[in-house]
Amino acid sequence: MPCFDNVFVLPVALQLTEFIKWQINIMGRLKQCNDDELTAPLLKRLQAHTGKRAIAPVFREMGNSSLALDSYLTMEQSVASCSLDEREVEAIKLLVSEINRCEFCLSVHTAKATAAGLDVSQQLAVRRGEMTGEVRLDALLELTSNLARAQGPMNTDQLEQARQAGLSDQNLMDLVLVVSTIFLTNTFNHINDSDLVLPAAPVAGA
Repeated sequence: MPCFDNVFVLPVALQLTEFIKWQINIMGRLKQCNDDELTAPLLKRLQAHTGKRAIAPVFREMGNSSLALDSYLTMEQSVASCSLDEREVEAIKLLVSEINRCEFCLSVHTAKATAAGLDVSQQLAVRRGEMTGEVRLDALLELTSNLARAQGPMNTDQLEQARQAGLSDQNLMDLVLVVSTIFLTNTFNHINDSDLVLPAAPVAGA
């Protein structure tokens, strides 16, 4: 999904009975908005986002606020074309989801991180806050951890170290975008208590 992109949408090949069962069983705390309850522009945007696949319940639950869902879709669209590559984006999303203990997002982004080229050992290292051995990625993850955990302005030395690792000011702003996007979905899933649609992420351990 993105957390709700195409990981969340239903394959066209699902039989009707399977689709009904999926709709009934995969539910959160918030109401699922039907098509009539979504604004026409938002419904059109969701249909474009999911293609020929059915709109997943998680989108319909987020749709209780048209502004929130529309903003989320815009943020994910921006993340997809930002200056950070897919591996970096998924590593950041895994780390923030681990810090925020969002099991739903960890499940989704474990699958997406694997597709992006991060193996299981790398994913677990990211979630534990361990060094990956990649200078640029480690700099991004250190900044991510600081942003997600600390309060107040970032230390100037930390910012300078990130720049020495090759991060541009554009990279830094795109990092803010990715952290903000996954924090939005983490928070939504905490409120919604969204059911997992993929296998649970492995336990990261200490």
